[in-house]
Amino acid sequence: MRLAILAAALALAGCAFSADTPLFSPEEAVFPIADGAIIEMRDPEHVDEIERLRFRATPSGYIIEEPGAAEGAGEDRPVLFVAVQETPEEDYIIVLPQDGPGSGANFAFAWRAADGLHLISNPREFEDAPDARAWLEAHTETLSYGERRFTRREDVLAFHHDFIAPRFVRGGATPDDQIILAEIR
Repeated sequence: MRLAILAAALALAGCAFSADTPLFSPEEAVFPIADGAIIEMRDPEHVDEIERLRFRATPSGYIIEEPGAAEGAGEDRPVLFVAVQETPEEDYIIVLPQDGPGSGANFAFAWRAADGLHLISNPREFEDAPDARAWLEAHTETLSYGERRFTRREDVLAFHHDFIAPRFVRGGATPDDQIILAEIR
């Protein structure tokens, strides 16, 4: 249930970055959120809509649970945070598994800011950026509702390096659609 809330929030009205396979492996998982931390998930556009989630670290990634729930009450589909090694900042690609064995994944791009981890998963953030739109047209498949499907891990990393990091991580732009994960304990 909690993973579904996070996935739904990141999908933002059906728009998402995705792939038919996860493209990243659990061995690449890093843990920027402390094991057992309670996180407030909020959308700056909807300040009264705050979800609280507990992130439990496992060898395969984070299990997301309801705060106060018994250990193991979360969905058994670990969410991976993969560090972007090519940049000096603290930024990540988040891999959210889709339902069902052998299913694909949705992706979010995240970076650390003073108020928490900022996440973006909406390809429409780049409608005003002709270079990013052209890149997405050349390297991803367009699906319904503006979803962009990657087929290669190298393309996910390249998109982060060429467009996410310069615009949001280092460039100081604020995404229209973003989620902030703030550790509260």
